[in-house]
Amino acid sequence: MPLEADAKAYRFGMVPSAIPGQDLLSAFLATVPDLVFFKDRQLRYVSVSASVAQRFNSSVEDMLGKSVFDYFDDAQARTIHELQLQTLNTGEALIDHLITDRWPDGRVRWGLLSIMPLRNDAGEIVGIFGTEKDVTAAKLMEQALEKANHELAAAQRLESVGRLAAGVAHEINTPVQFVSDNVEFVRTSLPDLAGVIRAYRNLQHAVQSGSDVAAAASLAAASEGTADLDYILENAPPAIESAIEGLGRIATIVRSMKEFAHPDQGEKKFVDLNQAIRSTLIVARNEYKYVAEIDAQFGELPAVSCYLGEFNQVILNLLVNASHAIADVVKDTGNLGMITVRTRRDGEAVEVSIGDTGTGIPESARARLFDPFFTTKEVGKGTGQGLAIARSVIVKKHGGTLRFDTQCGQGTTFFIRLPIDAA
Repeated sequence: MPLEADAKAYRFGMVPSAIPGQDLLSAFLATVPDLVFFKDRQLRYVSVSASVAQRFNSSVEDMLGKSVFDYFDDAQARTIHELQLQTLNTGEALIDHLITDRWPDGRVRWGLLSIMPLRNDAGEIVGIFGTEKDVTAAKLMEQALEKANHELAAAQRLESVGRLAAGVAHEINTPVQFVSDNVEFVRTSLPDLAGVIRAYRNLQHAVQSGSDVAAAASLAAASEGTADLDYILENAPPAIESAIEGLGRIATIVRSMKEFAHPDQGEKKFVDLNQAIRSTLIVARNEYKYVAEIDAQFGELPAVSCYLGEFNQVILNLLVNASHAIADVVKDTGNLGMITVRTRRDGEAVEVSIGDTGTGIPESARARLFDPFFTTKEVGKGTGQGLAIARSVIVKKHGGTLRFDTQCGQGTTFFIRLPIDAA
């Protein structure tokens, strides 16, 4: 028989295999690295792969007729038993269900468990069979990557706080200066006011005692001139108001810095995103005030479940990127670009957009924009981590989306979309 015809005959079952089916199954069960098992309707092992027996430090023969309760602690055995029982009763297969196993030697392993119904020729369910693929290495890698990303994000937040410190100090210095000037004016005016008060008290005493009232009145009038009382009365109230305003400005900056640097406690909380963005705009003002104005329009938003500290960092990254893009346009012209900030509710989600009137993103860079360590900035100006971390925070940690719309020579707008109540 020609080779081609021989292959077709085997494929369609016209020629019996040279290897009996039972031998094929035995060879498979003896060598397959994944865990493979067959069970009857009482969920007792009727056949297992050598890898299953090895896992439990047993033999294939010794495992036959036993159940998961003979090999796992009660809690884990019940969990696996319920999964197997569900397939046995419903006939519905369970595919790639992630489970955590504690092996007899104490090691914790992760596996993808699949359970299928085992049917006879009449289609009746007579048991189950299943496989479990060890994905521990991938899971540990995933955990290590998640930990590295968390540490990298934390490091970037610390770096951002350090970079912002000088700008915040400058922002605080201005109100501190006019608070100081106004308080100094009031302080230096008090001795003059005290002199006027003493003169009028002497006048009061002269009237009461019948002394030289005219002389006392003359001295009182002279003290007003010396103190420049009209000037003090005119300027002291505004000075105090200005000092109070300056203190309020300082309190706002400090409060905003505290809110921006808010440490996440490992769980999401419902927060006011509008207030979070306002706070970030305040602490980041020194980053953009020399190159751009802010056009912020905040829509009505419900409280949103998120990691506040990490969300603040994303907003800061986008604001800094926007200011850098605009700086490349305005440079030394003295002109100011525009950063637009918008928030709105969109169904069961909220959308935050941050746009700039910068240079736009080149076509060649768009596909790689969120790649780690990729940057379009000059050497020393960008690490290439800001947008990569931003995407990780929004997409992976919040179940949202981060996209952008850009036109060369016109600018770029980034859109953040977050579910309102993400688990």
